[in-house]
Amino acid sequence: MEAVLSVQEMKDLEALTLKELKLSEIDLMKQAGLELTEDFLERARPEIHDTISIVSSVGHNGGDGLVMYLELIKHGFKPKMVIIGRLDQASQAYKYFFEMVNKETKIFFLTKETDMDVQKALVSSKYIVDAIIGIGLSRPLDGFYLDLVRYINGLEKIVYSVDIPTGIHPNNGLLFNEAIKANYTGIVGFYKYGNIINDALDYHGQIKVLDIGLVKKHDVMVKLIFDEDFSIEPKKRNHNSYKYNYGLGYFIGGSKTMPGAINLSVLAALRSGMGIAHVIQENPVARHLEVIYEDINDPIDITKVDSIVFGPGLNPKHEDYKKIYQKINDSQIKSVIDGGGLKFLNLDEVKNPNMILTPHEKEFSDLFSVGVDEVEHHPFKYIKEIVDKNITLILKGQTNVIANKKHIYLYQSKNPGLATAGSGDVLTGTIASYLVDNSPISAAIKGVLLHSKAAGLARDKYGQVSMIASDIIHEIANVLKRG
Repeated sequence: MEAVLSVQEMKDLEALTLKELKLSEIDLMKQAGLELTEDFLERARPEIHDTISIVSSVGHNGGDGLVMYLELIKHGFKPKMVIIGRLDQASQAYKYFFEMVNKETKIFFLTKETDMDVQKALVSSKYIVDAIIGIGLSRPLDGFYLDLVRYINGLEKIVYSVDIPTGIHPNNGLLFNEAIKANYTGIVGFYKYGNIINDALDYHGQIKVLDIGLVKKHDVMVKLIFDEDFSIEPKKRNHNSYKYNYGLGYFIGGSKTMPGAINLSVLAALRSGMGIAHVIQENPVARHLEVIYEDINDPIDITKVDSIVFGPGLNPKHEDYKKIYQKINDSQIKSVIDGGGLKFLNLDEVKNPNMILTPHEKEFSDLFSVGVDEVEHHPFKYIKEIVDKNITLILKGQTNVIANKKHIYLYQSKNPGLATAGSGDVLTGTIASYLVDNSPISAAIKGVLLHSKAAGLARDKYGQVSMIASDIIHEIANVLKRG
């Protein structure tokens, strides 16, 4: 489990480190450059005869690049140094290392007059270090910066980015207009939001967080979690037990045009360990021998249910569904609200403290009546707005956000094959199964991890293009057998 910081939190932490450890900016820049160099040598593995170009701006990232130049010289390399920007805008720490580099080599300053010289330097290099703009980027690239990034990408060299690839928004991971496509990224100190969410995975390449001696921050709300951080073992089964010991689940949803969604959810729950499950829908058709099917128009008692799934494939215009949602909201029954069920929500009127919402990005934006662009640009603003209402949230995406009032966890499945119809319905089922014996936040985490591992096996078996949602269900058993 690793802390993930906003840009402001990172700046505050650097300032606190300088104060508490009585360090200068030069000390911190030097330490960052040392760690970045060691990481570059260890992971990118350049040979001593390989040509390396370091491309630096005049900000903190650029200063780290200057230190990398000096360290590579010590290791016997002969790197080239390219600088873009005005020295009069640089910090004293940057100027300190610039003077040292300037004594060692001819520096290529990128201007209209030197453009061809810079191009020749980059073309002749096997490796390019991107130390252009880091967490200071706040607007789209333009001018020389935009041209330079496009040129570097077109060369298809081995690229190592310092902290975050130039062109990725450091607070939300979105691509501004163009960004460096790195093979490796050395993340300085701690993960930043921009290293993890939205477009981040497609631009960072292989990543590693580098310890540069910053003071530890213990009150971080946002954390990146990994498979080994949590156990996903289901409830242990005793010989002297029966189906109700492992949970009764109601799965409410499905419609004439979307009958599959609720069935994917219920099968995923049963495969994940739930003891018995009912599907409740309009005009039910029994599709699976293991499931009990009931009509939405019949009397429904939800008081003895261990967990409820409400929404996959549901027709929100049906009045009986609205009544059931009101019963769920007025109770404390552990519930997963997904798909069409989210349309019944008024965030200001949610009363059930054991409710988990599982929207994808469009459904998430609809909860606030804003566009998808708005929640992409300010994701944590809206996430915190929901969890502050005592709701547990799973925001589905290439990085899943699992959150409640105390914690915001980020988890990366790293599986584009999950972009297939019904995969979210399978996730809803795995969560519902864990809800029987776990708190909402624990069930949410375990459900996401199980779903991701099963999807990984499905990808390995069928490929990320050909895998479908039911393949994930079939692989749940293999994940749980392995433990």
